[in-house]
Amino acid sequence: MSFNYNRYGDVVVYVDGACPGNGTRYARAGVGVWFDDDHELNLSLRVPGVQTNNNAEIYAAIKAIDILLDYNEYCVEIMTDSMFLINCMTKWINKWKLNGWKNCNGRTVANKEMLLKLDSLINDMDVVEFTYIRGHNEDYGNEQADMLARQAADQFY
Repeated sequence: MSFNYNRYGDVVVYVDGACPGNGTRYARAGVGVWFDDDHELNLSLRVPGVQTNNNAEIYAAIKAIDILLDYNEYCVEIMTDSMFLINCMTKWINKWKLNGWKNCNGRTVANKEMLLKLDSLINDMDVVEFTYIRGHNEDYGNEQADMLARQAADQFY
């Protein structure tokens, strides 16, 4: 299997989530995982469970790491336009773990189950870097991941 690597030898993958109707009962979430043009592992998939944009962003990272682990790739740079995803995994998660997965208001952290799954997968990796890419700013990889996510969200069960 062929992947694109950054200068450190990490696989570069773009992830995105989409959720038309986010915040409504009609929300439907999808994810896009993009490795390269016509790459056989590119993924466009509906999100299981809670249909929100944030859940979709987390699930996209889960699926990317799942794929890489299947191919014995343990170093990844995840390109995302979601500061929520980046902040969850680089700023907030350790405090949530210490607080029993409670947020600053004492409530259970939203998306806890998806975050636990992503954290578990990250622990199976050697390197996971999250790189912010400004969305809808003509970044080709981000546009491709967004297209895959929107295609999945537009599918009906």
